[in-house]
Amino acid sequence: LTLAVVWLPAYLTKAGGYSATQVGWIVVLPSFLQIFSSPACGYLSQWLRTHGRSSRVSRGLLGGGCVTVAGIALILLSQASNAFVQIPLVMVAFAIGSVIYTLGPPLVGEISPVHQRGATLGISNALFTLAGLVAPWVMGHIVDVGAKPVEGFRNGFLLGGAIIAAGGV
Repeated sequence: LTLAVVWLPAYLTKAGGYSATQVGWIVVLPSFLQIFSSPACGYLSQWLRTHGRSSRVSRGLLGGGCVTVAGIALILLSQASNAFVQIPLVMVAFAIGSVIYTLGPPLVGEISPVHQRGATLGISNALFTLAGLVAPWVMGHIVDVGAKPVEGFRNGFLLGGAIIAAGGV
């Protein structure tokens, strides 16, 4: 999420060649997709759960699958140069993975003892938040190290996508 706010506009301007107005419209597209994907995946998860699927499948595999898809989309975005490919990849990379914020807390609540549930949810939230602090800093260093800023952006999104995809698995 923080990469979308901090680095995505600069990437789209410098590597994609989009104007500031176009970047503004492109950056809001993931939020538009989230309006539909988060409730839809929550509904699908609940539907799977009420139709006999385990929580591992209905929340774990569904949430992890969405995170993996987001990571793969970010990897592909780092290599894409065509607007017809870049814009859908931006939407998928920065929207689909957020489903884990909907499916994660019920999953954590199921596997932790009642007396430790609050602490477990707090720790998982702290880890999610820590990623929001570290990711832009690491991306900034990768952009600075690149021979050209465009190369640094591509490498940074490639690394970010690989980490996200691995986290989903």
